[in-house]
Amino acid sequence: MKKAQYILLFTLLFFTHFLHSQDRGFHAKVSSDTLLMGNYLEVTFTLENTTGKIEPPSFESFDLVNGPSQSSSVSIINGNMTQQHSYTYVLQAKGEGIFLIDPAIAFVGEETIKTEPIQIVVLPNPDGIIQTPKSGRSSSRGWDDVKPQSKPKKPITKL
Repeated sequence: MKKAQYILLFTLLFFTHFLHSQDRGFHAKVSSDTLLMGNYLEVTFTLENTTGKIEPPSFESFDLVNGPSQSSSVSIINGNMTQQHSYTYVLQAKGEGIFLIDPAIAFVGEETIKTEPIQIVVLPNPDGIIQTPKSGRSSSRGWDDVKPQSKPKKPITKL
């Protein structure tokens, strides 16, 4: 029984060493920094090689459509261990203009880490173009498959 305990202790120490030897980080990524009015924006906050509590920004200029969706991953490649915890929010702009997504805050032990603020440009969308997000959450290049929506019909007016 003692041998099993030593093996377990060694394994835990081994993986803890690799986890702490990796660079820790906290960053934000958006699906696009420019979008057309009426379309959605994905914002993902990712903690790397550490764990902690994430406090998202208020998203004042946006409506929260969905989120947070959480995902976690651990990989060991050639003895190097990396760990990620991500929180994704789907937002829709309340209006046109240039908006700022404030930094998110991560509380890691006694340390507080912040992401950089992100500028988002929301353009008019007179043609009603609907943009579909790329498959997968790791996209940082923007939207794909732009499809025009049928033009809105004229409202019915009574005479």
